[in-house]
Amino acid sequence: MKPSTLLASLSFTVLFPLLTTTAAYATTNIDPAFVGKKFGWSENGGWTNLQGDLANGVHVGLAHLQGFAWHENFGWINFGSGNLAEEQQYTNATRDDFGVNIDTEGKLFGFAWGENIGWISFDTLAASGARVSIVSATGRFTGHAWSENVGWISFDTVDPLHVAHTLSDTAANDWNLFE
Repeated sequence: MKPSTLLASLSFTVLFPLLTTTAAYATTNIDPAFVGKKFGWSENGGWTNLQGDLANGVHVGLAHLQGFAWHENFGWINFGSGNLAEEQQYTNATRDDFGVNIDTEGKLFGFAWGENIGWISFDTLAASGARVSIVSATGRFTGHAWSENVGWISFDTVDPLHVAHTLSDTAANDWNLFE
């Protein structure tokens, strides 16, 4: 066998499984109608795009979030570290098992991680914060998360035209964040 053929064969055998392995979650279900309702806001950092690059954006599951948000100033923010089944939750006990969970009332808890900003806590009640929630009847995101390095990150707004909600013609698990 020619060296170039052997190298091509070896490259395919080694690289193909790596390139085709994906996380168990589907692509993002934030802003499925592409109307721009996909952002969180930080006074100290600006907009966070939870739709990410579509294929790797945040996915809202039954019991947790997975995937990545993009922040122009801070880079990628990981909302969940693993390949969990839809009904499972993160323990947030190790660096290999962290993420944002959803309780039965739609309240978010746990941690997201940004390489350039550190941990983002969704357990904000003790810090007098309005915990981030998803209102099941409307799909509206409300509340605030906390980052020691960035401050409060808002997933809510007082302007009803820009508040997170589920589009009426989409499935219940397609979410929109305010513009």
